[in-house]
Amino acid sequence: MKKQPGIPKRAWQGAQDGMAVVEFALIATLFFFLVGVIVQGALIFNAWLVVTNAAREGARAGAPCYNRQAPAPTPTSYPVALTCNDSDVAVAARSAAVGVSPAQLQVSANSATTTIDANHQETTLTVTARYPVPIVAPFVNLVLPNPFPVTASATVRVESQP
Repeated sequence: MKKQPGIPKRAWQGAQDGMAVVEFALIATLFFFLVGVIVQGALIFNAWLVVTNAAREGARAGAPCYNRQAPAPTPTSYPVALTCNDSDVAVAARSAAVGVSPAQLQVSANSATTTIDANHQETTLTVTARYPVPIVAPFVNLVLPNPFPVTASATVRVESQP
């Protein structure tokens, strides 16, 4: 720095001493807030991946057997689960949800039948999974709701009755 005329060197150097602390406090606050947002975003993204996979696995489990009528047992039949319902789909979805609390994972299954033509109908199964992600990073709850809801759904065609 250039010496100011008429001011002793010691006086104008001391005026800058506290500025570094103030600048650090302002920048550090912003930096740690951004780190918290990044960490919370990663946690939400991870939960979204898990919930999406859970919905997909639940739909996959229900595709071959959802709401089927059980055939009458015959002497040559073997014990295979030919029917499944909402609870079976939910169990499959919750077992695939590794990394989130299965008790907080809400799973619902809905089927819909569409008439293609006079002789053909198609039944689809839609599995929806919802999970509340808790906000753990400080001050992020000022921007995002706590808990942050993550929802995913998967739709598959139910196999026709044999």
